[in-house]
Amino acid sequence: MLQLADHFINRNYRQSLADATKASKIAEKDENSSKKAWSYYYIAKSLIFLKEFRKSTYYINKGLREESAEQDPILKAALLHLKIGIYSRLKMNKLMHEESMKILDLLNANTSTEGLVIKAKTLYGLSLITDHQKESDKLAYEAQTILKHIPDSQYNAIKETFKFKAYFYNFRGEVFLERKMPDSAQYYLFKAYHYSKIEGFIAKNTFYASIGNLYSQKKDNRKALIYYLKALDDIDAYDKNAFAKNGPGLLKKIYTIYQYFGDEKKYKYYYDRYRIANEQHLQHIDDEVLTTANEITHEKVSAEKARTQTQDVIIILILVSAISAIIFLWWRNKKIQQKKDLLIRHRETTLLETEQKATALSLKVEDALIDVIEAAKNNLQEFWPMFQKLYPDFSGKILSVNPDIRTSELVLCAYAFLGFTTKDIAVYTFKAVQTVKNNKHNLRKRLQIPPKQDLNVWLRDFYQN
Repeated sequence: MLQLADHFINRNYRQSLADATKASKIAEKDENSSKKAWSYYYIAKSLIFLKEFRKSTYYINKGLREESAEQDPILKAALLHLKIGIYSRLKMNKLMHEESMKILDLLNANTSTEGLVIKAKTLYGLSLITDHQKESDKLAYEAQTILKHIPDSQYNAIKETFKFKAYFYNFRGEVFLERKMPDSAQYYLFKAYHYSKIEGFIAKNTFYASIGNLYSQKKDNRKALIYYLKALDDIDAYDKNAFAKNGPGLLKKIYTIYQYFGDEKKYKYYYDRYRIANEQHLQHIDDEVLTTANEITHEKVSAEKARTQTQDVIIILILVSAISAIIFLWWRNKKIQQKKDLLIRHRETTLLETEQKATALSLKVEDALIDVIEAAKNNLQEFWPMFQKLYPDFSGKILSVNPDIRTSELVLCAYAFLGFTTKDIAVYTFKAVQTVKNNKHNLRKRLQIPPKQDLNVWLRDFYQN
């Protein structure tokens, strides 16, 4: 069952989940800790692909509590890496960094093929959340070097779940597309597509869409259209769960190209599909959940640290009391030990419940933030109201600096706060680049931002502090 779960992990998520669930029942009956933990791993990973993040977190923690997870560094690192995947979707970069450091420490001296691949995955994940390009490239290069020096015979022999060359090269290609380096991007994107076939991916829409972006950047709209249509067909055939997130964006690219070609019939067909899909996607925003999840996203890290420190102090005091009792009143040792065990179990239960609640509420942030960014890119009228729902105190903070700031300037602040460049803003709002530069210059003066201070960074720091 575990071998089947591994075989289907990149081919059929639901089948992998079914096989892993059967494996867990057998392992639980046999009380086999290692097989229980591995079955929980495959269940959790399948649930991530199926966007069942809350259930996935439950099984990750269940696996980590198994004795075998402490004894097997590869197993423990694999489970921790699933946590990174969930934190990535929540944009919780600090927690991603903390878990990544745990994995690198855990596998520091591990030279197994599986250990090296997980190290490479972890290093590349760190490169994606690093603010400085030079440091990001260094981490990505380290990851690439590790993969390059693993012989194909050894790489092909590891479990399917560990293989990630296809995704790695695709991510690298997308990075070079963002930097407007299509030739470098092409090398990685076609290498990614090659490995997607070797690694047995049934759903290849991610790779088709990236190649479409490559040809779009090269101004070859006909080839771009071919790959965008392939990506859409692939989602319909093999990966319907991906449509909610990627479908509207693909449909927009497709109808835009048909509009460019002057094909009114196909333009209208795909535009209508886009409009319906986008409206359905936007309906999922919930004001109360967004507000609560946003607060937890900003406060979870500091709250967890403060709570952990307090609980650690309690444990230390209990240990000191136990030692004192052993010296002076040995017969009280049993009672003190029982109290210590009770508090430890209470601590673990409280931390687990807190993490599950925080994760459940925070999971809504990813979809909400994607919706806001898509609305910004599409220059929708709903963008500003949606942004205010996600960041309800943003306007008040800006107006506290200058009450005369206009709504149009607040919208420009929102674009900059989301990390869009001057060129991005110009493209999305249909304005000249120089106009956006002038607007930014006037905005900086009205907010009294120092000349050498980056506007985007200033807005982030000002809002968070």
